[in-house]
Amino acid sequence: MTPLDIVFSARAGRQLRALFQYLASEASPIVAERYLSRLTGFCHSLAQFPNRGLPRPEILPGLRTITYGRSATIAYLVAENAVVIMGVYTGGQNYLSALNEDR
Repeated sequence: MTPLDIVFSARAGRQLRALFQYLASEASPIVAERYLSRLTGFCHSLAQFPNRGLPRPEILPGLRTITYGRSATIAYLVAENAVVIMGVYTGGQNYLSALNEDR
């Protein structure tokens, strides 16, 4: 199977930038950079095995979620040629209500 492309939605991009700013101010820019590098690397690993997340059709048709470490939930859709990262939710953020807004 050919790996799929990884596409970050505008929401996911905003969430990652906000997470970087938060970690940089609370810890350090180096810590923020390392964490975001590992997190986005994990997202890119979905290109090879996109169906490993938990299907969540009750939230949005085709939606899957997967946990990164113990601190982040990644919500994504598997399209024909790409995995679309819909959001990256950390610190107990309510991804259910955020994604229900997209319905």
